[in-house]
Amino acid sequence: MAQFWWSLTHNRVEEGMGEPNEQRMGPYKTEEEARNWKQLAEERNRTWDEEDER
Repeated sequence: MAQFWWSLTHNRVEEGMGEPNEQRMGPYKTEEEARNWKQLAEERNRTWDEEDER
C-alpha cells in the first residue's frame, strides 16, 4: 500500500520514503490527505487540547 507525505522542503506531496521525518508530515493514506496535512494536523491538535482540558 502506498504512503504519501507532505514535503515541508518542497511544499508538495511525495510518495514513499524520501526526506527525513523532520522535513515532512505523514504518512497519509492518500494524496488528498497529504495535501490537506495542515487542516488534519490542526484538527488533531484541537482534539488533543480538548481531551487535555477534561
